[in-house]
Parts: sequence; structure tokens; C-alpha cells
Amino acid sequence: MTVILGADHDVVFFGPTANPKCVRWWAEGGQLNYEDSRDNTYAAVSVRDFLLRLQGISDMLGNGKTKENEGFMHPDELARHRKFIEEALLLAKKAKAQGDAAVVQFAGRADRIARVHHYGEQDRVAKNGPMYDYPERQLLGIPAEDADLLRDVILRHLHP
Repeated sequence: MTVILGADHDVVFFGPTANPKCVRWWAEGGQLNYEDSRDNTYAAVSVRDFLLRLQGISDMLGNGKTKENEGFMHPDELARHRKFIEEALLLAKKAKAQGDAAVVQFAGRADRIARVHHYGEQDRVAKNGPMYDYPERQLLGIPAEDADLLRDVILRHLHP
């Protein structure tokens, strides 16, 4: 993974070495936004959720310090991940300084259930029950045709 901080725009890029600018993060409206150019996805997350993601990356990197996990990640990759965490923490601080944003999301068990149904993932039917492949059923979203139309309208507005 490669991290590049856009000094002028307060954007953090984080992607595979072959395509280092494929995912960009920026702070706006008290939350963190990201856009992935590989599949044209966009989402916004709260500062809290973003910090939890960074904690997960940090925990993963910490696992490489033990003897049994030695060599799980190349030292260059380890440095890139650490650099991303440093820059992303600054970005989170900026988002937090912008104030709270209104965020609507599922939490806890409901979040997991909503994600499984929305993306069509595999999960248990009951607590100790069998695994089941749930079909994808988008709970919220914009149909592809409307998303294309919306994107075109926004681009025409930005670039008349």
C-alpha cells in the first residue's frame, strides 16, 4: 500500500503499490469521506468509525512484532501502513474540528444483519445455526440509472 498526502487539499491516498491513488480520503462536514476509483464507490464514515478502522490497522501492524508473526509483512509495507495511520489521524482531527455531522447508521447486531443482507454475504441463520448465503438485497441506495444521472448533473455543474 502507498500513502500520499495531498498537501494542498488535505487528501490522503491509500491503495496498492500498483495503484497508490485509487482510494482517497478527505474530511468534510465533520465526517470522513472516501472514494475508490477501482469500482467507483463513495461513502462517508463518522470520525468514530474511522478511528475504529485505524485501530484495526494498528492492531494488525502490532501483530507483526511478535516472533511467531515475524515477516508477515514486508518492512516497506509496514512503513506505508504506519504512514497512512499518521496522516489519517491528522485527517480525523481535522474532521472532528469541523463539528459533528448528522449520521444515520445501523449499530451493533443490526449493523451486521443489515450489511449481510445489503451485500449478500454469508452468515449464520441463528446463533449456533447453519451458515447461509444470503442474496444481495440493497436496503438503501440509489438505482444505478439514477446514480448515473446524478453524477452527470453534478459534473455538468462543476465543469460547465
